[in-house]
Amino acid sequence: QSSRDSVRAAAAEIGELIASGTVPPLSTVVLNAAVLRNDATEPSVDGIELTVATNLFGPHTLLAHLSSRLADDARILIVGSPTIQ
Repeated sequence: QSSRDSVRAAAAEIGELIASGTVPPLSTVVLNAAVLRNDATEPSVDGIELTVATNLFGPHTLLAHLSSRLADDARILIVGSPTIQ
């Protein structure tokens, strides 16, 4: 399982690469995190219901931390699934 701290750490690492000029500002961000568990009450490492933690808080946390590293004309693509009916 990932945690919000691991998402923040990944975003910080990406931010450092951009700040150092190793990679350019992000022109595209694809948010494609998903989990669907049979046990809907299983908590994440952070104590948040796992499906909500992964599908909502993970992408939100990542984008919030990378927003200052986006190119002016950046595109954000949010990928979903019709799995939950």
